[in-house]
Amino acid sequence: MGAGLRTRSKAIEKPPDPKACGPEIYLTTGQFKSQPMKNKMNKTNHGTRWMRRIARIWSFPIIVYTLLMFTGLAWNLVTIGRADPYAVEGYPIIEAIPPVLMFFSVIGLGIAWRWERWGGMAALFFQLATLFVLIIQRPTTGDTTRSFIPFLISIVIAIPGILFWVSWSKSRRISRSHTDV
Repeated sequence: MGAGLRTRSKAIEKPPDPKACGPEIYLTTGQFKSQPMKNKMNKTNHGTRWMRRIARIWSFPIIVYTLLMFTGLAWNLVTIGRADPYAVEGYPIIEAIPPVLMFFSVIGLGIAWRWERWGGMAALFFQLATLFVLIIQRPTTGDTTRSFIPFLISIVIAIPGILFWVSWSKSRRISRSHTDV
């Protein structure tokens, strides 16, 4: 035992040096209590971990599909000289904006796997921009079955971004409550 300490049944004369205790807390009863590990997993609760898992599982096929589409377009551009050989001439540029914004949103989902806050916010920002362009471009008053498909795709891409952002904010809230104790 340390200097100044007696057995458990006898009184403690001098408490040990707090710096020498290491990762333990010295109690007044002469016992040591281990501090909880300070890692990311202890700062999140069960619901936050499940939300993060659902967001990752949901975003994985979206990211893979987007990478396959991008790879196919890049391959056509290299081999044929055009990204889409069946593209119509005189295509308005505003028609290409929603897919580009959705692509940036999927990049945000990929970033969210590492940095939940920034990736989730990027995915949400680009999806809100996509919805804005779609509302201007295709009002829902026309052929409703065809005009709702881009909106549904946008919602499917936005949901994992929302889940990433909410799981980040919940884990941040939990980590703040752990540091305040």
